[in-house]
Amino acid sequence: MYQATVELRELSPNKVSDQAYQEAKKFLNLGGHYEVNSPDFLTGANISVAISNDFMEAVKNNRSWNLRFPAVEEYDAEEMKVYDEEWAKIGDVREWKKMGHAVTTYRTIPARELWQLINICATYAAEPGIFFIDRANDATNAVAYGQKSSCY
Repeated sequence: MYQATVELRELSPNKVSDQAYQEAKKFLNLGGHYEVNSPDFLTGANISVAISNDFMEAVKNNRSWNLRFPAVEEYDAEEMKVYDEEWAKIGDVREWKKMGHAVTTYRTIPARELWQLINICATYAAEPGIFFIDRANDATNAVAYGQKSSCY
């Protein structure tokens, strides 16, 4: 929507107000990221989880699963700058770790328990949505353009 607003303004300046144009440019520059300072934000939010092939293998083989995320609490100013600039492009903790960045395991739980919890919540509360990220990347033609699906 924002990209279309900017493009329309650039093609036909009098069809889009200055305010709408500036707002659209601002949101495009933010990259769709919003700062959340209140738990009330989650009321009515649409939340999805990215499910990897590794996770499904852990469920199938009754293994534990590590809940991991970049170790931002340990990063110095330079590492935080890299995180702020690059994480949204990567969006995959496995790839982030392979790149040499520190990752923290916040909790380890049985994969089947987590899978069951995800399914119970999805069944009875319609959240979270389930996105099979590795399968999406295996099936997409976006790789021909140097792109992939990511979640962040």
